[in-house]
Amino acid sequence: MRSGKPGRKVGSCRFLPESEEAAVRQAIIGYRPEQLGLGGTLWTTRKVNEFLHRHFGVRFSRGGLCKLMDRMGLSFQRPDRRAREVDPAAIEEWTPTAYPALRVRAAAESALVMFADQVGIRSDQVSGHPGGRGNIPIVARGDSGTA
Repeated sequence: MRSGKPGRKVGSCRFLPESEEAAVRQAIIGYRPEQLGLGGTLWTTRKVNEFLHRHFGVRFSRGGLCKLMDRMGLSFQRPDRRAREVDPAAIEEWTPTAYPALRVRAAAESALVMFADQVGIRSDQVSGHPGGRGNIPIVARGDSGTA
């Protein structure tokens, strides 16, 4: 009897050849989904799957797509939600002095204190879990045009 590794050979059941995987990787890195007619500014698993279906005629399960992304050296990431213009010194000064006074004034006027940056609806909203394992990197937002 021959003794060998059971199962299929590694890579024998790939949906995409390596050249097409490289093209997909380049599209994800080089373009935003809206530039490719997929809408939005951030890549999601659904958008990657739709891109694959439109251009290569294949669809992946969530697990299969995660394996493909890992093989291409890509991971799911969340945009940084912190303001780029944050001033820690101003926050340190405002929090213990101005904010308590604002709360007292609001209570006296039966008013509600709301922060506009906390209630806005964004076009790049990410909800749910991004599908990664372990620590998910935080990527600074920018207008560089890359995904």
